[in-house]
Parts: sequence; C-alpha cells; structure tokens
Amino acid sequence: MRSTLRRAKNILLKANRGVGIADKFFLLLNCLENELTATSNLAKTAKQIFWKNQTIKLNVLHACCDKQCILVIRSQNHADTEVLAEFLAGGLYYEAPQTTNYIVDCGANIGLFAIHAGLLFPNAKLVCYEPEPKNFELLQINLEANGILADCRKCGVWSSAINGFFHPAESFNGHISLNPSAYPIRCEVPEITPQTWLKLDVEGAEYEVLPKILSQRSRPQIIAMEVHDYHRRGQLIRDMLIAAEYKLTTVTDGSPAPESAIISAC
Repeated sequence: MRSTLRRAKNILLKANRGVGIADKFFLLLNCLENELTATSNLAKTAKQIFWKNQTIKLNVLHACCDKQCILVIRSQNHADTEVLAEFLAGGLYYEAPQTTNYIVDCGANIGLFAIHAGLLFPNAKLVCYEPEPKNFELLQINLEANGILADCRKCGVWSSAINGFFHPAESFNGHISLNPSAYPIRCEVPEITPQTWLKLDVEGAEYEVLPKILSQRSRPQIIAMEVHDYHRRGQLIRDMLIAAEYKLTTVTDGSPAPESAIISAC
C-alpha cells in the first residue's frame, strides 16, 4: 500500500499543472484501484460515482506550449494513467526537434505523444501506427477532440510489408511477431524523410524496423524511442544509431539491468 501511495503522489505531483481537483481525484482512484477491496465503502462509492463510464475526459494545460487540450483515458487503466502523467510533465521523456514538417508515431497507443507533437508542430504531417484495436479507437478520439489531423493506420511496423501477428497478452501493451496468434495484423515500413521526427515505442519490433529505416537514403532528423529488452540487446540499437552518426541521450530507471530505456538520437 505504501508503494502505491508513493506512486499516486508522484503522478499527482506531475499532474499538478493545469489539472483540477476533480481530475486529480480521478487519477488518484486509478492509482489506488487495486488497493480498494470489494467490501470497501470508498471503493463502492467511487465506482458508482466516478467509474460508471468506461472513460475519463480531462481538460488539461499542455506543459510545453501552454495550450489547452482534451485527453480521454480509460478508467482503471494503469497504462493510460502513467502515460498521462508523463504527458502532463512535459512530453513523455522525448526531446523535440527545433522544427519539423513530418512526424511518424510508431506505437501511438492512445495518442498522447501524437497530441504533444501535433500541438508543437500544427502544420506538420502526422502519421500514426497503432495495432491494438482499443488503443486505436481511443487514438482517433483523442486526436479528433483536439482538432489534430493525422493519417492513422491500424497496423504495425516491421522491416518489410508483411502480415504479422499481434500478441496482446504477452507484454504490457502487446507486441507483434511472426509467430502465429489469433490476431493477424498488417505491418508496414514507415516512410521517412530527412525532416522526420520519428517516435518508436513498438514493444520489441524496434530490433526489426530500425535497421531497415537506417539503411535507407533518407534518415530521420531525430529519433525518440523506447528500447525494450535493453539489458540484453539494447547495445545493438545503440551501435546502429552511433554507426549512423547520431548523438545519443539515454534515460533508464537506474537499475543494474534495466528492462527498457528511452533513447533520443539527434
């Protein structure tokens, strides 16, 4: 319970700017939902009042450009709450370019990075890839709510245009591989221009798609990515980016063998 309270406090502190008391209470309930027992009056009351709908609609102030935006997240969904907290903190760890006319969001999830990028560069073309159906639906809702135009593709990214398979239960947000599953999914190689701001958060598929991207004549201006299985294979990604003459900034959780890392490559 103590660790859950610390986690809730950190998320609420990050959400301090531009978020009202009612919205903070929503976030707090999301953080504590596993600690509330079925017989708890607080749990029953909270669910009756606040969780009768499947989604929560928040009006927040974007930390980077002081613009109001609308965010829709799922109630009782820790992944949505955590990515929302990072959005409120100022941009999901990712370093932004000075300017860009083309943004590619691979692993767009529910659209918070796409909103962040779209607000920073409203005239840039935005392409979003998201294979998970429920995430894709919320991605479209969030972009439309903020008046952000994007080419949203319900597919994955890979080293070639293939039919892969989505595995929804084998990682936090699901992943794509060539191993058969009940969920076939189309995959593409994202189109890249020299002015591209590329974001990759694709649950391991970065080891497939990044070599293909870097082998092309046009390479991204800046790459912002989450590298999975970092403690075992992350050096492969680093070596590829360094060989392509990118300068790297890396953020991990500080553990001796981090499962993932955030890399910005410029």
